[in-house]
Amino acid sequence: MALTVQTDVSGNVIYPSYNPIRFGVESSSTSEDNYKTIVYIHRDPSGDDEKVAELRYDIRPSTNAVLVDVSKITQSFVSTDIANVVAETVGGATESSDYEEWKVAFQEYFGAIPAATGSVVSGTTFYTCNGAFRFEEWKDYNYYASEGNWVVLADDTAASIVSSNIWMHDWGNVHTTSTGATGLEASSLTRDLNWLPIQAGQYLPIRWRKSDYTEGGIYINLYDENFSLNHQDGVDWINAPSEYCVRSMNVGTDELNATAGITFTVNTDDKYMAVCWYDPDDSGGGAAIRRGSNFLLYEIDHTPCDTYTNYEILWLNRLGGIDSYVFTGRPYKNYEWENSRYMRNTVSINTDGSTITDNLHARKMGTDSTRTKRKYKVNSRIIPAWMAEGFADLFSSPMVWWRRTTETSNQLIQIVPQGSMYEVKNSVGDKAFNIELDFVIDSKDVRQRG
Repeated sequence: MALTVQTDVSGNVIYPSYNPIRFGVESSSTSEDNYKTIVYIHRDPSGDDEKVAELRYDIRPSTNAVLVDVSKITQSFVSTDIANVVAETVGGATESSDYEEWKVAFQEYFGAIPAATGSVVSGTTFYTCNGAFRFEEWKDYNYYASEGNWVVLADDTAASIVSSNIWMHDWGNVHTTSTGATGLEASSLTRDLNWLPIQAGQYLPIRWRKSDYTEGGIYINLYDENFSLNHQDGVDWINAPSEYCVRSMNVGTDELNATAGITFTVNTDDKYMAVCWYDPDDSGGGAAIRRGSNFLLYEIDHTPCDTYTNYEILWLNRLGGIDSYVFTGRPYKNYEWENSRYMRNTVSINTDGSTITDNLHARKMGTDSTRTKRKYKVNSRIIPAWMAEGFADLFSSPMVWWRRTTETSNQLIQIVPQGSMYEVKNSVGDKAFNIELDFVIDSKDVRQRG
């Protein structure tokens, strides 16, 4: 009598928690009375090894196997920590709340008085992140996990690593060059590429999936308006965790200028920025540093339009990253309120009951409570068609923030986008268009009673 894990997960990938994470387990004891398969789900098996769930599964009809999907359990233990962005953390950070390590084990359970029987059989230790991929993305993710185009490879000599899709963002501002694995400067740069517009001073958090390869860092290239290289430098983490995890870095201009080890200062001559992941030491062999991903492309606006109040919005995207965009068009703001009222008795009577008076100055309808709601409509101005898809995650995101900047502080205020549909517009004859976002502040303010 034995259990066999016939369909296992991969230990070389960080799975999105909100997509299926499946095991297929066969037993030779399914004919026994009251047979079930016990499923033990362990969190952090390399550390505290906490058992967070114990489940019992019936076999699938006409088979000797159970189909187990543990995603409903794992997704309860991942979240997104905005603290590193709020605190203007510079350099790099490990997003410990955004990923978890897991192990799933199985045991037979049967008998006239059912009991756990036989040895415990474990699946492969794996990792999850706070992602919710589209169906076709999840299918590709599963299929290509071992080939590394969704996570940084440990074997950084592989030519395919240059195009690896490690980034937890989907704006479309990705550029793959043909300079080979040692090329740290983006080549063949033109204005026709997809340069994501950003403002100087904007929060620009980038996130990526890291493998168990110990080393790695982020490399920055800055170009002038003619694409001549102004500056380049890297931020590396030789002592980064030697495990699969989610890493992040804020590459906004202010944060780069405050990052220790960066040898340049971003200034108004820096018009374009290309960012990649790299290996600073090539497995400790002292060889040339190697690029480990494709490039993210940004166009920096140092003098944004100040005709209207700008609204910087950040949101959790479906891949588990945090995107940001500054809406610079004409904004609209209004207030709505909800009143809870009651009727007062405004009639008065003197002490002996001889005079009854209706008080005209008193309100017969009193206000028990008033709740106010602030509503906003912000505008992107003109954007190119390729950016339209990136905004889809904003409108459906469960976590959206408005960066409210004052003279003394930066605050990220939770907001709620309004509406139930987002139309991805197409460019016709190079015609451009804008995006409008309606949102409300995620709180209702209470007024005095009246």
